[in-house]
Amino acid sequence: MVYAPDSCSNWIDHLEQLRETLPALPIVLLTDDPDGDSLSRAIAADIAGYVARSADDAPARVHAEIERVSAPNRSAVGQQTPRMPLEQLDDREERRVKERAMDEAPVGIAITDPDRPDNPLVYVNDSFEALTGYGPSETIGRNCRFLQGPETDPDAVAKLRAAIDAAEPVAVELQNYRADGEVFWNRVEIAPVTEHGQVTHFVGYQTDVTARKETEIRLARERETLETVLDRINGLLNDVTSDLVEAADRDAAERAVCDRLVEIDTYQAAWIGHPDLATGEITAATVSTDWGSPSDESAPVAGDDDPIVAAVTRAEETGRTQLVTEPAALDRIETADWYDGGGLEGIAALPLSNGETAHGVLCVYAGEGGAVTKREAVVLEALARATATTIDAIERGRLLLADEIVELDIEITDPSFPFVTLAERAGPTVSYDGAVSSDDGRVRLFLTIDAEPAAVSAAVDDLSAVAEATLIHEYDEGNLYELVMTETSIVSALAARGATTRSISAADGATRLTVEISSDRDVRELVDDIRAQYDGVELRGRRDRDRPPTTRQEYLAELENALTDRQHLALRIAHASGYYEWNRSVSGDELASAMGVARSTYHQHRRAAERKLVSAFLDR
Repeated sequence: MVYAPDSCSNWIDHLEQLRETLPALPIVLLTDDPDGDSLSRAIAADIAGYVARSADDAPARVHAEIERVSAPNRSAVGQQTPRMPLEQLDDREERRVKERAMDEAPVGIAITDPDRPDNPLVYVNDSFEALTGYGPSETIGRNCRFLQGPETDPDAVAKLRAAIDAAEPVAVELQNYRADGEVFWNRVEIAPVTEHGQVTHFVGYQTDVTARKETEIRLARERETLETVLDRINGLLNDVTSDLVEAADRDAAERAVCDRLVEIDTYQAAWIGHPDLATGEITAATVSTDWGSPSDESAPVAGDDDPIVAAVTRAEETGRTQLVTEPAALDRIETADWYDGGGLEGIAALPLSNGETAHGVLCVYAGEGGAVTKREAVVLEALARATATTIDAIERGRLLLADEIVELDIEITDPSFPFVTLAERAGPTVSYDGAVSSDDGRVRLFLTIDAEPAAVSAAVDDLSAVAEATLIHEYDEGNLYELVMTETSIVSALAARGATTRSISAADGATRLTVEISSDRDVRELVDDIRAQYDGVELRGRRDRDRPPTTRQEYLAELENALTDRQHLALRIAHASGYYEWNRSVSGDELASAMGVARSTYHQHRRAAERKLVSAFLDR
């Protein structure tokens, strides 16, 4: 059907009604040039073809359209008539649709004319203006290089120009500048437009890829930073490990760590502080900064109330690394009278603990961003643990290798001392059976308390120094408890000063400690440290004695001599029979029969032997 409406204004309404009545009928529209809205509605009404009445060959084109729409592949009744191809519009309408598509495209589109001087822009769409901030009046007639700026990569620009000169398609990502000066990443894709084999124009598509590009750059920088950190830390650990191995005493070990840290440009200062039992404060013992001499002991490292003091104190109390990275806190430190360093990016306070004994705090000042992030703090923590292990070994070695040692008997009657409090409230006696340190840095003391569990539980509840108490075993002579301490115990404090606690007992309002130190240690200093923390501290006895070095063979011989013949035989039979294997197949009755004794007698000998061996190992 050929639909040829007159110039009435409602012809499109008639066409739409006709389509509703005859939905499958092919319709060829013959009319004067409709406006854009009318043509769009006609296409939506599924016309099969369109011929402009003003065309010189209108009759022939109408005939051709009738032939086309009447072809067998379209004549089936009820078949959906396909939409009209864009090419069926006349040149004017086809151009109008394409222009609207370009104008409203969601990506920036620009067209240049290479036949004009400097290949200027001759068209930009709305998205180009939204992307760059430049309107047509600011862009038409100019080469698009006005989008470039100081950070634009010249290599990418050269690649773009080379492709244009060769009339080849190209895609690059450039740092461009918007009209307000804001930098953005622009993916530019350019292709030549040809006619009869000749390039008439270039069309370019611009897409904002800033978010993706910034993510890629950030990830690349993080990888580069991580590689730099690993290189720096590996070298630092190797150097410090060598220095620690060669350190003759604690001072040398601490000096080596601080100096090595400051030799790296990343760190401005490093110092190690020791806890003062009298005040509970951390006092700087070893200092190294890059704003004084390489080992400037007199260089100030903290103010009286700045964030450093709080971080160091908390690190010592909790046994966990503390970081100071808040800009306000760092600004406060940088503007302090005592601070002589450069730009401060962060501070790490790391407890010097190897899981057994605390030896103070290592404090590191970083002048490079990210140098004390949680990721790098993990490596610094490993360095702190290695330092603590070395100090621990040095302190213990001084005692173990000393030809002469001093044994001290110290009495404490301070009511606030935990052992005194336990003996008074749970009583009547408390004795020390050893201590271990947990992974979380808290000390666990093992005590035998001659009291009912309910009384011990009530007494512990009133002790702030004890986090929890667990009944391990009940004996006739007293019950064994495990106490988890919330603060530094006397055992840890003495160990940090190179002293070994041999025994502790509490009764009648007093606690008696037996402590061993090497003969070159100052006894008065050790006792004064305890007096600074507790009242009623008295040195009740001092014994100087020789302790010649013991070889491995001599140590084993002493262990063997400590066992009776029966105890030695009980152990030998149990070991040879596989009694200590996880899948043992021998019973206690069989072992007792092999010795020719009753089962209870056999176990008595074996347990006595095991107790001697374990005690010798733990007390070594």
